[in-house]
Amino acid sequence: MNTIPRWKVYLKVAWACRTPFVLCLDRKYRPLELEDLVTKAKAFPPWRYVPEFGDCDDAAHAFRAYVGHGVGIALNSRHAWNVAVCRDGIWQVEPQNGSLTRHKWAVHVVV
Repeated sequence: MNTIPRWKVYLKVAWACRTPFVLCLDRKYRPLELEDLVTKAKAFPPWRYVPEFGDCDDAAHAFRAYVGHGVGIALNSRHAWNVAVCRDGIWQVEPQNGSLTRHKWAVHVVV
């Protein structure tokens, strides 16, 4: 399976999230298939919202652990969600409901 080097992932995520503040923790990334990401997003257990203890950042961390390599966490001043490195580009996942989108503004991203 092909891998993507860190610098390419940085550029793709920075463009998709509209921020230069992207921290890539690995040297290479194995991209996900979009179908696999959709399946895992639908299979992710429903998130029970509890203010401050089970909110968006907790859901984003849990989803990242659930899916594994190639999924990161994006943050802005009020929200946290996930970023997935896929074969056809960067997809952003709302872990609390499983919806996917392409471009969403973030302040910081850790992949």
